[in-house]
Amino acid sequence: MVFLTVNKDTREGILAEYGLTDERMKDSVRIMKEWMKLQPHLPDEFDDERMECWIIACKNSLERTKVSLDMYFSLKNFTPEFFTNRDPKSRWFQNVTKIAYSFPMPILTPEFNRVCVCGFFDTDFSKLELVDLCRVAGMFSDLTRGEDYHVAYIYVLDLANVSIGITNKLSLTTLKKWEVITSNCFNLRIRSIHIVNAPPYINMLMGIAKAVLRPKIFKRIHVHENGIESLSDHIPKKSLPQEYGGDGGSVAEIWNSWKKYVESRREWFLQQDKLKSVESKRPGKAMNHGNIFGFEGSFRQLGFD
Repeated sequence: MVFLTVNKDTREGILAEYGLTDERMKDSVRIMKEWMKLQPHLPDEFDDERMECWIIACKNSLERTKVSLDMYFSLKNFTPEFFTNRDPKSRWFQNVTKIAYSFPMPILTPEFNRVCVCGFFDTDFSKLELVDLCRVAGMFSDLTRGEDYHVAYIYVLDLANVSIGITNKLSLTTLKKWEVITSNCFNLRIRSIHIVNAPPYINMLMGIAKAVLRPKIFKRIHVHENGIESLSDHIPKKSLPQEYGGDGGSVAEIWNSWKKYVESRREWFLQQDKLKSVESKRPGKAMNHGNIFGFEGSFRQLGFD
């Protein structure tokens, strides 16, 4: 993947973070692929590079990698709203990507963290569905999980164009499901979340975040109340777009490149949609919404005073 290419030294540095060498990683990949072949309910299609990235995301724990991969393929059955119909040429995808943006910066930080910048082009959230926004985020996570070497994510969330109307789109059920998916399926490691251009009702949004996120992740949120200048105290300028005080190119330039790359992987997404677990062949205890998400049923739509 040209967009997120890392050099040999960077790759070796990331492997070293988890006590790995190239040879040890090859052994781990071999063990995991042999394990997958023995699982009657899982697909037997997973390339080596993708497996490497998955192992890194799971901190070189093969047991954790097994659980994560099992969940990844199973969730396509239990949450098809997030994991199927992921054609980047479809109308819903084009609609979401005209309203919102989310892209990884090409250059890692010195600590091997990947900066991801998120925000909105449009203030009219009547045209946006939360499930579709999560589905796009899942597509991006799926690509980077299989093609990108990094230790953790640093998120920059720009709320400049967020109106209070977004609260009408928020569902605790959807948000909590998505938090479980990102944590236990994609194993997204979040180093920090930096909120810029916070609206006056930021405390309301922080209350929602506190209800959904794990406590340790919630504590990693930084709200920059006095402009974007303080971002560079936390993130190197080379890993920030120009609009956020960085040297890494413009938002439009990076977003257009990233979106074009995602669209170029259309056939891959269509093929991946077909690869899912066959639950009737699962050995042992059956999987259901309760043991995946920790709750049954659904919450009501969020309400505010």
